[in-house]
Amino acid sequence: MSTINGTAGNDTLVGDKFPFHLPPFLSNADTINGFDGDDKLYGLSQNDTLNGGNGNDQLFGGSGNDTLRGNNGVDVLDGGTGADNMNGGDQNDTYIVDNIGDIAAESFNDALGGVDLVQSSVSHTLGFGIENLTLTGVGNINGTGNGNNNIINGNSGNNTLSGLAGNDTLRGNNGNDFLNGGTGADNMNGGDQNDTYIVDNIGDIAVESFNDALGGVDLVQSSVNHTLGFGIENLTLTGAAAINGTGNGNANVITGNAANNVLSGLDGNDKLHGGQGNDTLNGGNGRDLLNGSVGNDILNGGNGDDLMYGGDGADVQNGGLGADLFIFDGLSESPAGAGLRDTIIGFNGAAGDVIDLIDVDANLLVGGNQTFKWIGSSAFTGAGQLRYSGGVLKGNVDSDSTPEFEIALVGAPALVVGGAGTDILL
Repeated sequence: MSTINGTAGNDTLVGDKFPFHLPPFLSNADTINGFDGDDKLYGLSQNDTLNGGNGNDQLFGGSGNDTLRGNNGVDVLDGGTGADNMNGGDQNDTYIVDNIGDIAAESFNDALGGVDLVQSSVSHTLGFGIENLTLTGVGNINGTGNGNNNIINGNSGNNTLSGLAGNDTLRGNNGNDFLNGGTGADNMNGGDQNDTYIVDNIGDIAVESFNDALGGVDLVQSSVNHTLGFGIENLTLTGAAAINGTGNGNANVITGNAANNVLSGLDGNDKLHGGQGNDTLNGGNGRDLLNGSVGNDILNGGNGDDLMYGGDGADVQNGGLGADLFIFDGLSESPAGAGLRDTIIGFNGAAGDVIDLIDVDANLLVGGNQTFKWIGSSAFTGAGQLRYSGGVLKGNVDSDSTPEFEIALVGAPALVVGGAGTDILL
Protein backbone atom coordinates (compact mmCIF):
# COMPACT_ATOMS: atom_id res chain seq x y z
CA MET A 1 0.00 0.00 0.00
CA SER A 2 1.43 3.37 -1.05
CA THR A 3 0.78 6.92 0.07
CA ILE A 4 1.43 9.52 -2.60
CA ASN A 5 1.42 13.19 -1.65
CA GLY A 6 1.23 16.20 -3.91
CA THR A 7 2.52 19.70 -3.40
CA ALA A 8 0.96 23.13 -3.09
CA GLY A 9 1.00 23.39 -6.87
CA ASN A 10 -1.06 21.81 -9.63
CA ASP A 11 -0.12 18.12 -9.49
CA THR A 12 -0.83 15.05 -11.59
CA LEU A 13 -0.52 11.97 -9.39
CA VAL A 14 -0.91 8.36 -10.48
CA GLY A 15 -1.12 5.36 -8.15
CA ASP A 16 1.52 2.64 -8.10
CA LYS A 17 1.08 -0.33 -10.37
CA PHE A 18 2.68 -3.41 -8.90
CA PRO A 19 4.04 -5.87 -11.49
CA PHE A 20 3.01 -8.82 -9.30
CA HIS A 21 0.12 -9.92 -7.09
CA LEU A 22 0.52 -9.43 -3.36
CA PRO A 23 -0.67 -12.14 -0.95
CA PRO A 24 -4.25 -11.79 0.34
CA PHE A 25 -3.21 -10.28 3.68
CA LEU A 26 -1.47 -7.39 1.90
CA SER A 27 -2.83 -4.69 -0.39
CA ASN A 28 -1.32 -2.50 -3.06
CA ALA A 29 -4.18 0.02 -2.82
CA ASP A 30 -3.01 3.62 -2.88
CA THR A 31 -3.83 6.72 -0.88
CA ILE A 32 -3.24 9.80 -3.02
CA ASN A 33 -3.35 13.28 -1.47
CA GLY A 34 -3.42 16.26 -3.76
CA PHE A 35 -3.24 18.96 -1.08
CA ASP A 36 -3.39 22.49 -2.50
CA GLY A 37 -3.58 23.33 -6.19
CA ASP A 38 -5.74 22.13 -9.06
CA ASP A 39 -4.74 18.48 -9.09
CA LYS A 40 -5.41 15.41 -11.22
CA LEU A 41 -5.38 12.19 -9.23
CA TYR A 42 -5.53 8.74 -10.83
CA GLY A 43 -6.11 5.48 -9.02
CA LEU A 44 -5.56 2.16 -10.74
CA SER A 45 -7.03 -1.31 -10.25
CA GLN A 46 -7.13 -1.44 -6.45
CA ASN A 47 -9.49 0.04 -3.88
CA ASP A 48 -7.81 3.42 -3.78
CA THR A 49 -8.42 6.53 -1.69
CA LEU A 50 -8.07 9.87 -3.47
CA ASN A 51 -8.14 13.14 -1.51
CA GLY A 52 -8.20 16.24 -3.65
CA GLY A 53 -7.58 18.84 -0.96
CA ASN A 54 -8.06 22.50 -1.78
CA GLY A 55 -8.34 23.58 -5.40
CA ASN A 56 -10.39 22.51 -8.38
CA ASP A 57 -9.45 18.85 -8.62
CA GLN A 58 -10.14 15.94 -10.97
CA LEU A 59 -10.25 12.52 -9.31
CA PHE A 60 -10.33 9.28 -11.31
CA GLY A 61 -10.62 6.10 -9.26
CA GLY A 62 -9.93 3.46 -11.88
CA SER A 63 -11.33 -0.06 -11.69
CA GLY A 64 -11.46 -0.72 -7.94
CA ASN A 65 -14.02 0.16 -5.29
CA ASP A 66 -12.56 3.56 -4.58
CA THR A 67 -13.09 6.38 -2.11
CA LEU A 68 -12.89 9.88 -3.60
CA ARG A 69 -13.00 13.10 -1.57
CA GLY A 70 -12.88 16.41 -3.34
CA ASN A 71 -12.85 18.66 -0.27
CA ASN A 72 -13.02 22.35 -1.23
CA GLY A 73 -13.11 23.50 -4.83
CA VAL A 74 -15.00 22.80 -8.03
CA ASP A 75 -14.18 19.12 -8.39
CA VAL A 76 -14.84 16.32 -10.88
CA LEU A 77 -15.11 12.87 -9.31
CA ASP A 78 -15.14 9.76 -11.49
CA GLY A 79 -14.88 6.58 -9.48
CA GLY A 80 -14.45 4.37 -12.53
CA THR A 81 -15.93 0.91 -12.97
CA GLY A 82 -16.11 -0.20 -9.34
CA ALA A 83 -18.66 0.55 -6.62
CA ASP A 84 -17.23 3.84 -5.47
CA ASN A 85 -17.88 6.25 -2.61
CA MET A 86 -17.56 9.89 -3.68
CA ASN A 87 -17.83 13.11 -1.69
CA GLY A 88 -17.02 16.35 -3.44
CA GLY A 89 -17.17 18.64 -0.43
CA ASP A 90 -18.14 22.27 -0.85
CA GLN A 91 -18.55 24.19 -4.14
CA ASN A 92 -19.90 22.99 -7.48
CA ASP A 93 -18.93 19.35 -7.95
CA THR A 94 -19.59 16.91 -10.78
CA TYR A 95 -19.86 13.16 -10.23
CA ILE A 96 -19.63 10.44 -12.87
CA VAL A 97 -21.74 7.40 -11.91
CA ASP A 98 -21.52 4.17 -13.92
CA ASN A 99 -22.18 1.50 -11.30
CA ILE A 100 -25.42 0.99 -9.36
CA GLY A 101 -23.25 0.61 -6.27
CA ASP A 102 -21.75 4.09 -6.63
CA ILE A 103 -22.51 6.53 -3.81
CA ALA A 104 -22.26 10.28 -4.34
CA ALA A 105 -23.00 12.51 -1.36
CA GLU A 106 -22.03 15.83 0.20
CA SER A 107 -21.55 15.33 3.95
CA PHE A 108 -22.31 18.92 4.93
CA ASN A 109 -24.88 19.68 2.21
CA ASP A 110 -22.63 22.36 0.65
CA ALA A 111 -22.42 24.35 3.87
CA LEU A 112 -20.15 26.86 2.12
CA GLY A 113 -22.24 26.94 -1.06
CA GLY A 114 -22.34 25.06 -4.33
CA VAL A 115 -24.63 23.20 -6.71
CA ASP A 116 -23.66 19.66 -7.59
CA LEU A 117 -24.36 17.43 -10.59
CA VAL A 118 -24.40 13.66 -11.02
CA GLN A 119 -24.02 12.36 -14.57
CA SER A 120 -25.21 8.76 -14.48
CA SER A 121 -25.36 6.00 -17.09
CA VAL A 122 -27.24 3.72 -14.67
CA SER A 123 -30.37 4.14 -12.54
CA HIS A 124 -29.49 6.44 -9.66
CA THR A 125 -30.98 8.10 -6.58
CA LEU A 126 -29.36 11.37 -5.54
CA GLY A 127 -27.50 11.21 -2.25
CA PHE A 128 -27.54 13.75 0.55
CA GLY A 129 -26.58 17.27 -0.48
CA ILE A 130 -26.61 16.66 -4.25
CA GLU A 131 -28.90 18.90 -6.28
CA ASN A 132 -28.95 17.80 -9.90
CA LEU A 133 -28.94 14.61 -11.95
CA THR A 134 -28.49 14.00 -15.68
CA LEU A 135 -28.98 10.53 -17.13
CA THR A 136 -26.53 9.68 -19.90
CA GLY A 137 -26.32 7.04 -22.59
CA VAL A 138 -29.31 5.52 -24.40
CA GLY A 139 -30.52 2.94 -21.88
CA ASN A 140 -33.95 2.80 -20.23
CA ILE A 141 -32.80 3.96 -16.80
CA ASN A 142 -34.37 5.90 -13.95
CA GLY A 143 -33.46 8.95 -11.89
CA THR A 144 -34.67 9.86 -8.40
CA GLY A 145 -34.12 13.06 -6.45
CA ASN A 146 -33.95 13.82 -2.73
CA GLY A 147 -35.17 16.55 -0.38
CA ASN A 148 -33.46 19.37 -2.29
CA ASN A 149 -34.82 21.35 -5.23
CA ASN A 150 -33.52 19.01 -7.91
CA ILE A 151 -33.03 19.33 -11.65
CA ILE A 152 -33.31 15.86 -13.19
CA ASN A 153 -32.73 15.33 -16.92
CA GLY A 154 -33.52 12.09 -18.73
CA ASN A 155 -31.67 10.64 -21.69
CA SER A 156 -33.02 9.37 -25.03
CA GLY A 157 -34.41 6.19 -23.46
CA ASN A 158 -37.62 5.53 -21.55
CA ASN A 159 -37.01 7.07 -18.14
CA THR A 160 -38.85 7.24 -14.83
CA LEU A 161 -37.94 10.54 -13.15
CA SER A 162 -39.01 11.10 -9.53
CA GLY A 163 -38.35 14.36 -7.75
CA LEU A 164 -39.51 13.39 -4.23
CA ALA A 165 -39.57 16.40 -1.88
CA GLY A 166 -38.57 19.89 -3.01
CA ASN A 167 -39.61 22.08 -5.93
CA ASP A 168 -38.07 20.04 -8.71
CA THR A 169 -37.49 20.42 -12.44
CA LEU A 170 -37.84 17.21 -14.46
CA ARG A 171 -37.04 16.95 -18.17
CA GLY A 172 -37.67 13.68 -19.94
CA ASN A 173 -36.18 14.51 -23.36
CA ASN A 174 -36.89 11.74 -25.90
CA GLY A 175 -38.49 8.45 -24.97
CA ASN A 176 -41.71 7.36 -23.28
CA ASP A 177 -41.08 8.90 -19.89
CA PHE A 178 -42.84 8.81 -16.51
CA LEU A 179 -42.40 12.03 -14.51
CA ASN A 180 -43.40 12.35 -10.86
CA GLY A 181 -42.27 15.57 -9.25
CA GLY A 182 -43.25 14.54 -5.73
CA THR A 183 -44.64 16.77 -3.01
CA GLY A 184 -43.29 20.17 -4.08
CA ALA A 185 -44.38 22.61 -6.78
CA ASP A 186 -42.60 20.96 -9.69
CA ASN A 187 -41.90 21.87 -13.30
CA MET A 188 -42.05 18.87 -15.65
CA ASN A 189 -41.36 18.56 -19.38
CA GLY A 190 -41.41 15.09 -20.89
CA GLY A 191 -40.13 16.01 -24.34
CA ASP A 192 -41.21 13.99 -27.37
CA GLN A 193 -43.02 10.62 -27.38
CA ASN A 194 -45.70 9.33 -24.99
CA ASP A 195 -45.13 10.76 -21.53
CA THR A 196 -47.03 10.37 -18.25
CA TYR A 197 -47.02 13.02 -15.52
CA ILE A 198 -48.07 12.68 -11.88
CA VAL A 199 -49.49 15.94 -10.50
CA ASP A 200 -50.19 16.26 -6.76
CA ASN A 201 -49.60 19.97 -6.10
CA ILE A 202 -51.62 22.86 -7.56
CA GLY A 203 -48.28 24.52 -8.28
CA ASP A 204 -47.12 21.65 -10.51
CA ILE A 205 -46.53 22.53 -14.18
CA ALA A 206 -46.50 19.88 -16.90
CA VAL A 207 -45.76 21.01 -20.47
CA GLU A 208 -44.24 19.77 -23.72
CA SER A 209 -42.13 22.61 -25.10
CA PHE A 210 -42.34 21.57 -28.75
CA ASN A 211 -45.89 20.12 -28.67
CA ASP A 212 -44.57 16.60 -29.45
CA ALA A 213 -42.94 17.70 -32.68
CA LEU A 214 -41.71 14.13 -33.21
CA GLY A 215 -45.01 12.55 -32.17
CA GLY A 216 -46.54 11.31 -28.96
CA VAL A 217 -49.67 11.48 -26.81
CA ASP A 218 -49.19 12.57 -23.21
CA LEU A 219 -51.19 11.97 -20.03
CA VAL A 220 -51.43 13.88 -16.76
CA GLN A 221 -52.73 11.94 -13.76
CA SER A 222 -53.75 14.57 -11.22
CA SER A 223 -55.07 14.36 -7.65
CA VAL A 224 -55.64 18.16 -7.52
CA ASN A 225 -57.34 20.76 -9.72
CA HIS A 226 -55.36 20.95 -12.94
CA THR A 227 -55.34 22.74 -16.29
CA LEU A 228 -53.42 21.00 -19.06
CA GLY A 229 -50.27 22.82 -20.12
CA PHE A 230 -49.01 23.39 -23.65
CA GLY A 231 -48.59 20.24 -25.71
CA ILE A 232 -50.31 17.84 -23.29
CA GLU A 233 -53.28 15.91 -24.67
CA ASN A 234 -54.96 13.92 -21.90
CA LEU A 235 -55.92 14.32 -18.25
CA THR A 236 -57.20 11.78 -15.72
CA LEU A 237 -58.31 12.91 -12.27
CA THR A 238 -57.30 10.54 -9.47
CA GLY A 239 -58.05 10.13 -5.78
CA ALA A 240 -61.37 10.66 -4.03
CA ALA A 241 -61.54 14.47 -3.80
CA ALA A 242 -64.03 16.62 -5.72
CA ILE A 243 -61.57 18.26 -8.12
CA ASN A 244 -61.73 19.81 -11.57
CA GLY A 245 -59.91 19.30 -14.85
CA THR A 246 -59.46 21.71 -17.75
CA GLY A 247 -58.06 21.10 -21.21
CA ASN A 248 -56.20 23.31 -23.70
CA GLY A 249 -56.18 23.88 -27.45
CA ASN A 250 -55.46 20.25 -28.29
CA ALA A 251 -57.97 17.44 -28.77
CA ASN A 252 -58.10 16.38 -25.12
CA VAL A 253 -59.39 13.28 -23.37
CA ILE A 254 -60.37 14.29 -19.83
CA THR A 255 -61.60 11.67 -17.36
CA GLY A 256 -63.05 12.37 -13.93
CA ASN A 257 -62.72 10.37 -10.73
CA ALA A 258 -65.48 8.98 -8.49
CA ALA A 259 -66.27 12.38 -6.92
CA ASN A 260 -68.15 15.39 -8.34
CA ASN A 261 -65.97 16.94 -11.04
CA VAL A 262 -66.12 19.89 -13.40
CA LEU A 263 -64.46 18.93 -16.70
CA SER A 264 -63.88 21.61 -19.37
CA GLY A 265 -62.49 20.88 -22.80
CA LEU A 266 -61.94 24.44 -24.10
CA ASP A 267 -60.74 24.35 -27.73
CA GLY A 268 -60.22 21.21 -29.77
CA ASN A 269 -62.37 18.16 -30.43
CA ASP A 270 -62.43 16.87 -26.87
CA LYS A 271 -63.70 13.74 -25.12
CA LEU A 272 -64.96 14.27 -21.57
CA HIS A 273 -65.83 11.30 -19.34
CA GLY A 274 -67.41 12.13 -16.02
CA GLY A 275 -67.16 8.75 -14.34
CA GLN A 276 -68.99 8.38 -11.06
CA GLY A 277 -70.28 11.41 -9.19
CA ASN A 278 -72.53 14.29 -10.21
CA ASP A 279 -70.34 15.93 -12.81
CA THR A 280 -70.46 19.04 -14.97
CA LEU A 281 -68.98 18.61 -18.45
CA ASN A 282 -68.27 21.66 -20.62
CA GLY A 283 -67.21 20.88 -24.17
CA GLY A 284 -66.28 24.38 -25.31
CA ASN A 285 -65.32 24.85 -28.95
CA GLY A 286 -64.93 21.93 -31.31
CA ARG A 287 -66.84 18.73 -32.00
CA ASP A 288 -66.80 17.26 -28.52
CA LEU A 289 -67.91 13.97 -27.01
CA LEU A 290 -69.44 14.34 -23.54
CA ASN A 291 -70.13 11.22 -21.49
CA GLY A 292 -71.63 11.77 -18.05
CA SER A 293 -71.51 8.08 -17.17
CA VAL A 294 -72.92 7.44 -13.66
CA GLY A 295 -74.53 10.22 -11.60
CA ASN A 296 -76.82 13.20 -12.12
CA ASP A 297 -74.67 15.11 -14.57
CA ILE A 298 -74.81 18.43 -16.39
CA LEU A 299 -73.56 18.35 -19.98
CA ASN A 300 -72.89 21.57 -21.91
CA GLY A 301 -71.76 20.97 -25.46
CA GLY A 302 -70.84 24.56 -26.29
CA ASN A 303 -69.99 25.36 -29.89
CA GLY A 304 -69.69 22.64 -32.49
CA ASP A 305 -71.54 19.48 -33.47
CA ASP A 306 -71.32 17.53 -30.22
CA LEU A 307 -72.02 13.94 -29.16
CA MET A 308 -73.91 13.86 -25.86
CA TYR A 309 -74.07 10.74 -23.69
CA GLY A 310 -75.80 11.41 -20.39
CA GLY A 311 -75.38 7.88 -19.09
CA ASP A 312 -77.18 6.67 -15.98
CA GLY A 313 -78.72 9.23 -13.66
CA ALA A 314 -81.03 12.23 -14.10
CA ASP A 315 -78.89 14.31 -16.44
CA VAL A 316 -79.36 17.81 -17.83
CA GLN A 317 -78.02 18.15 -21.36
CA ASN A 318 -77.54 21.31 -23.40
CA GLY A 319 -75.94 20.83 -26.78
CA GLY A 320 -75.40 24.55 -27.37
CA LEU A 321 -74.69 25.73 -30.89
CA GLY A 322 -74.28 23.27 -33.72
CA ALA A 323 -76.01 20.07 -34.79
CA ASP A 324 -75.81 17.94 -31.66
CA LEU A 325 -76.55 14.24 -31.23
CA PHE A 326 -78.11 13.10 -27.93
CA ILE A 327 -77.43 9.39 -27.57
CA PHE A 328 -79.25 6.99 -25.25
CA ASP A 329 -78.04 3.40 -24.94
CA GLY A 330 -80.63 1.86 -22.62
CA LEU A 331 -83.73 2.30 -20.49
CA SER A 332 -81.66 2.93 -17.35
CA GLU A 333 -80.22 6.11 -18.83
CA SER A 334 -83.53 8.00 -18.62
CA PRO A 335 -86.26 6.24 -16.59
CA ALA A 336 -89.79 7.61 -16.39
CA GLY A 337 -90.66 10.18 -13.76
CA ALA A 338 -89.62 13.66 -12.68
CA GLY A 339 -86.29 13.49 -10.87
CA LEU A 340 -85.36 10.32 -12.76
CA ARG A 341 -85.49 11.24 -16.44
CA ASP A 342 -82.98 13.27 -18.43
CA THR A 343 -83.69 16.85 -19.49
CA ILE A 344 -82.57 18.36 -22.78
CA ILE A 345 -82.26 22.15 -23.00
CA GLY A 346 -82.26 24.09 -26.27
CA PHE A 347 -83.15 21.21 -28.56
CA ASN A 348 -83.43 22.53 -32.11
CA GLY A 349 -84.24 19.99 -34.78
CA ALA A 350 -84.14 22.62 -37.51
CA ALA A 351 -80.48 23.29 -36.62
CA GLY A 352 -79.66 19.60 -36.89
CA ASP A 353 -80.13 18.35 -33.32
CA VAL A 354 -81.09 14.67 -33.14
CA ILE A 355 -82.11 12.27 -30.37
CA ASP A 356 -80.68 8.77 -30.95
CA LEU A 357 -82.73 5.89 -29.47
CA ILE A 358 -81.39 3.15 -31.76
CA ASP A 359 -79.79 1.19 -28.90
CA VAL A 360 -82.80 1.42 -26.56
CA ASP A 361 -84.79 -1.84 -26.59
CA ALA A 362 -88.38 -0.77 -27.27
CA ASN A 363 -90.09 -4.06 -26.36
CA LEU A 364 -89.01 -6.19 -23.42
CA LEU A 365 -91.57 -8.82 -24.37
CA VAL A 366 -89.61 -9.80 -27.49
CA GLY A 367 -86.02 -11.00 -27.63
CA GLY A 368 -83.35 -8.78 -29.15
CA ASN A 369 -83.19 -5.02 -29.57
CA GLN A 370 -86.58 -3.85 -30.85
CA THR A 371 -87.28 -0.50 -32.53
CA PHE A 372 -89.78 2.07 -31.24
CA LYS A 373 -92.90 2.88 -33.26
CA TRP A 374 -93.76 6.59 -33.34
CA ILE A 375 -97.40 7.35 -32.41
CA GLY A 376 -97.19 11.13 -32.07
CA SER A 377 -99.30 12.36 -29.13
CA SER A 378 -101.68 9.41 -29.14
CA ALA A 379 -102.19 7.23 -26.07
CA PHE A 380 -100.24 4.00 -25.63
CA THR A 381 -101.94 0.83 -26.82
CA GLY A 382 -99.03 -1.61 -26.41
CA ALA A 383 -95.32 -2.21 -26.03
CA GLY A 384 -92.75 -0.64 -28.33
CA GLN A 385 -94.49 2.71 -28.76
CA LEU A 386 -93.03 6.22 -28.49
CA ARG A 387 -95.14 9.35 -27.95
CA TYR A 388 -94.53 13.06 -27.30
CA SER A 389 -96.79 15.33 -25.30
CA GLY A 390 -96.30 18.35 -23.05
CA GLY A 391 -92.59 18.53 -23.75
CA VAL A 392 -91.94 14.95 -22.57
CA LEU A 393 -90.88 12.13 -24.90
CA LYS A 394 -92.23 8.83 -23.52
CA GLY A 395 -91.57 5.20 -24.37
CA ASN A 396 -93.64 2.16 -23.40
CA VAL A 397 -91.65 -1.09 -23.45
CA ASP A 398 -94.00 -3.56 -21.73
CA SER A 399 -97.64 -4.64 -21.70
CA ASP A 400 -99.09 -1.83 -19.56
CA SER A 401 -100.08 1.66 -20.69
CA THR A 402 -97.52 3.64 -18.68
CA PRO A 403 -94.06 4.75 -19.88
CA GLU A 404 -90.83 3.22 -18.63
CA PHE A 405 -88.59 5.65 -20.51
CA GLU A 406 -88.85 9.46 -20.64
CA ILE A 407 -86.91 12.49 -21.83
CA ALA A 408 -88.02 16.03 -20.97
CA LEU A 409 -87.43 18.73 -23.60
CA VAL A 410 -87.41 22.24 -22.14
CA GLY A 411 -89.66 24.60 -24.10
CA ALA A 412 -91.59 21.70 -25.66
CA PRO A 413 -90.09 22.15 -29.15
CA ALA A 414 -91.91 20.58 -32.07
CA LEU A 415 -90.47 17.24 -33.19
CA VAL A 416 -90.29 15.82 -36.70
CA VAL A 417 -90.07 12.03 -36.87
CA GLY A 418 -89.45 10.21 -40.14
CA GLY A 419 -87.88 11.27 -43.39
CA ALA A 420 -84.59 13.00 -44.07
CA GLY A 421 -85.09 15.69 -41.44
CA THR A 422 -86.07 13.43 -38.58
CA ASP A 423 -85.36 14.63 -35.04
CA ILE A 424 -85.40 11.13 -33.53
CA LEU A 425 -83.50 8.05 -34.65
CA LEU A 426 -85.62 5.03 -33.77
